Amino acid sequence: MFHELLLALHGLPGSIFYARSKEQGGDDTAFSIQVLKGLPFLHPGEVAALDRLCELGTWFRYLQDFICRHKLPVKSNCFDKTDGLKHGLYLQAFCYGLDSVLDSYRKQLLLLEQDFVADPNLPVSHVQHILQEYYQLFPALQATVKNIICQKGHGCCILTIIHKRSISGADIVCRNMKRILQVCHSVMYKQITAWVLHGILMDELEEFFVQRHQPPEDTTTQRLMPSESSDDQCVISPAGHFTLRTDMLPLYFPLRIAEKILFIGESVQMFSREKKQKNGTLKTVFKTQEDGFAVELLRLQQQADFCITDVETVISKIRSCIAEHLWKLVMEEADLLAHLQLVKNLYLLGRGELFLHFIEAADHLLQAPPKPTTEYDVNITFQLTVRNIVTGDDSFLDTFHLTVPASINKLQGDSGSIESGWHRLGLAYTVDWPLHILFTERVLEKYNSVFKYLLSVQRAQTALQGCWAAQMQRKNTKRPALLTAASWQLHNHMTFLVNNLQYYLMVDVLESQFSQLLDKVQSTKDFEAIRLAHDTFLMNIQAHSFLLLKPVSHCIRELLNLCQTFCTLICSPVVIPPCKETTALSQREMDQLKNISRSFSRQTAVLFKILSGVRSHQSSPHLAQFLMRMDYNKYFTAAGGQLGSTFIDNKVLQGQQKTG
Repeated sequence: MFHELLLALHGLPGSIFYARSKEQGGDDTAFSIQVLKGLPFLHPGEVAALDRLCELGTWFRYLQDFICRHKLPVKSNCFDKTDGLKHGLYLQAFCYGLDSVLDSYRKQLLLLEQDFVADPNLPVSHVQHILQEYYQLFPALQATVKNIICQKGHGCCILTIIHKRSISGADIVCRNMKRILQVCHSVMYKQITAWVLHGILMDELEEFFVQRHQPPEDTTTQRLMPSESSDDQCVISPAGHFTLRTDMLPLYFPLRIAEKILFIGESVQMFSREKKQKNGTLKTVFKTQEDGFAVELLRLQQQADFCITDVETVISKIRSCIAEHLWKLVMEEADLLAHLQLVKNLYLLGRGELFLHFIEAADHLLQAPPKPTTEYDVNITFQLTVRNIVTGDDSFLDTFHLTVPASINKLQGDSGSIESGWHRLGLAYTVDWPLHILFTERVLEKYNSVFKYLLSVQRAQTALQGCWAAQMQRKNTKRPALLTAASWQLHNHMTFLVNNLQYYLMVDVLESQFSQLLDKVQSTKDFEAIRLAHDTFLMNIQAHSFLLLKPVSHCIRELLNLCQTFCTLICSPVVIPPCKETTALSQREMDQLKNISRSFSRQTAVLFKILSGVRSHQSSPHLAQFLMRMDYNKYFTAAGGQLGSTFIDNKVLQGQQKTG
């Protein structure tokens, strides 16, 4: 009977110990081993003791069956038909660790067999005493397996399940769970080593928390919303080639370390892909430090206990080496400061005189909806303007060009009107290696949104100045005035608003933020610090320019459109036979002018209300600064926050028309 007991403890039923299946009332395991009832030579107390020992055989058989199903390597993307688990390296490592833990149980059974051979009269209590500790271990192992099956554990997610089970007051449970965890960690360490030292992503089964980024099929949505990810559980790298799957990250593994690992691996891969020696061999970025880093990572893999402090120390060393190398490459070889100045001159209209002449030269091309040839014509005009204005090096024309996307269908804006070429105009920048890791596609799209916004302000200011110049020219030549007294007052209010907005954007926002950016770039030798400073700079100019505050942004765009409409209406003189120029306004034009005045007054009131409502908040000091520019003498406040509200009156317009 004792040999049958040993077989039952191995999970193998016999004539005395039989397997009770689910259909016979067993629990949720495949079967349970029990003593055959009614045997005359067994006391009921012995039956109860043997049944309790058989529980160990049941648990062992359950664990052994799980190991047999998942221990051997299988094809990728293959699911087990029994429990529905997706096979992978981490599941396979868990089975190896689990099997090594069960080896101690097998050795105990072997020793028991030797004891029975030496003394056939040993009682059942001797077996209970020897195997007592496994009544704590096996239920914990079975619960871990069931959690993996229930949660469909895959990849690094298995580490979280094991780690939770390793936090136990039972020493045998804690010790053996850490043994299993060490085996599983070896897979993660090998993937980390290949990634951070060689830029190789060894992850055919998508188990690692760093994965290759696959953009959605709808590229239009991605283009319109570059800063947002369709998956909240993904952190896309700045270069956009790889992503950090936070749902695959073990809970005890900090996100800051995972982000460093993502940065290191992507940087190493970039160097391996782009920087090669003349003989064709890859040029390592670590030089003589690579072997030392490999030894440190191997030491971490061999540690019995996982120590996140040691991991962060090693990863931080590797990151510092990469960041310093990138700093030298970007600052010294690529001359980042010169490129930042070039980006400021073009995207942020730092060369205002250049775009002032371009607006005048290209206005006739961009007033109408864009055609397929518009982009070519606009770029030719831009190149001619650059060569006429810029006296120095104009080689930046090779990397910058204007874009005017045209469509077969009519392009319509938010208001439903057909968009002109000015609304579609953008600026494209062909970034050379290695600056592409700083000026990514998403960063350039943010720059483009700022460029379009600043250009619309510049166009409105130029149009208002054109009205003023035409008025002064007519006054000096004693020709009929373009503006009546009422419309001239409205013009002055528009000019006051646009000029203050332009000064605020160019001086208080752009110059101030750009100066801070240069100070931070020049005061560090860490590339990540440079990238953080640049991202902060870009975010600040968007926020301080009100692009991120939709009510203010919409209100300012409406005001700028009203200024453009006003200038178009006023600067279009009517010719009446016999070819005498006159400033007479038709009834339709008078109504249009009155509507412009009302809309301008309404929008300025909305703008003043928004600025006054949040100017005292510490979170939005830039709004208070803009309001100070607008209302430095409290005139805006005295007028009730409205400009141009009482200056256009129908009777006055009619009187001016009759006088004319």
